[in-house]
Amino acid sequence: MTVAIDETGDFNETSDSHSFFVAAYIQSENGQLEVKRKQFDDWENTLPDVIKTKKGEVKGSALNVGQLQSFLKSVIFKLPEVRTSYVSLIPAHTPIDIIRKYQRFEIRQVEYSLKAFIEAGNKKKNINFLREYSKWLNKRPLKDFIKMLCLKNALLDTLNNTMIYGIVNDKIAELLNISYKVDRDFLTEENMYWSEYARRSVQENSKSRPFPMLNTWDKDHPVKKKYFIKRENGRDGINLNIIFKDNLKFVDSKDNFEVRIADVLGIIINRFWNKGEMKMEYDLLTKIWPVREGHIQLQFDDFNEDELFEEYQKSSD
Repeated sequence: MTVAIDETGDFNETSDSHSFFVAAYIQSENGQLEVKRKQFDDWENTLPDVIKTKKGEVKGSALNVGQLQSFLKSVIFKLPEVRTSYVSLIPAHTPIDIIRKYQRFEIRQVEYSLKAFIEAGNKKKNINFLREYSKWLNKRPLKDFIKMLCLKNALLDTLNNTMIYGIVNDKIAELLNISYKVDRDFLTEENMYWSEYARRSVQENSKSRPFPMLNTWDKDHPVKKKYFIKRENGRDGINLNIIFKDNLKFVDSKDNFEVRIADVLGIIINRFWNKGEMKMEYDLLTKIWPVREGHIQLQFDDFNEDELFEEYQKSSD
């Protein structure tokens, strides 16, 4: 399964419009990825050059309703179907000081890990990387961090969705080859730090929101053999490094049609929520969520930073 993610919206902290990270779930095994590539290429080739950039990419804002309907019919709903989900937030609905508090808390987590690395005599290159990563996280402007909050929730949600969808529909081959392609257009700086943020965030959040698994799978089940590990507390877990260290890529959309599919899906979702348009098309998308509900609207509540950090320390020791 290839999960392609693109963002849409301005993500400005004063904006009262929805901003989104949109995911497209594209089946990739048994030649299905190439089938979908051809379907998308055929649709793109029907579009006039006037709505394309010099690189040949479609200007999403210039697509009309008829072209978007054709996209749904020729690409999304044509077998193998592309399912979608998304994470949204309205930045202005969360006070800036609360967003900053979340950022401070995440920096404290990294600094705590850095201290533990140093005390444990970890490799110098790992200590130096974590030290530089902490500095990078400290320097993120507010708009960047809002996107980071959305991205980590999108990654956590989409992996849950992928596992559930694969289990329910017995698509074991898709679960054995999960990969992520995230549009790199929104990146402001170093790719490797965004990758580290994504991996660490999903790993941390999965402690309180464990991934689904079937207790009927024995130790020799192919999914369990590839991903599952036994934690010290005796509970099964997923080796997230296999997915988020090895198979998470920040890519250029012009070279990756999967991300362009997510981009066009984002246009429909954005127009529905922010302009009150394309209700029929949006309703059709909701009929093929990967799970029962494919939309998570984020809200960030205030919290006691010191109390939560104390809990974090206890769970990390």
